[in-house]
Amino acid sequence: FIQEGDYTSFVPIDAVNASDADSGLNSLITFSLMTNTSLFKINPTSGEILVRGDLDREQQETYTLHVLATDHGTPWLNNTCTVIIVIEDINDNPPRFVQPPDRMKAVVSVDEDAGIGTELFQ
Repeated sequence: FIQEGDYTSFVPIDAVNASDADSGLNSLITFSLMTNTSLFKINPTSGEILVRGDLDREQQETYTLHVLATDHGTPWLNNTCTVIIVIEDINDNPPRFVQPPDRMKAVVSVDEDAGIGTELFQ
């Protein structure tokens, strides 16, 4: 989960982890994003996922990233995982009346003897 907002510089939000039972170069792993996105990037060494840009839950609630982990052996072997980023909503929208403001204006005369619960509009 990450809170919606405008991230002006890359901020770490999550990380993926992979291991390889081989040794030497065969065990070194490089991470990359298979998803074409300008909002997210991944540190190729650590697997740390970073975000930069405007995340607005009212526009998009989730992002799906496909991550590739590749070892440095010969031949190169790889595996993939899916990371789902869920955007947490913040209270950034005021309540709005359903009717246009010009239709909400009314002048009503009420009898001073009208009891509680008297219907004013039909």
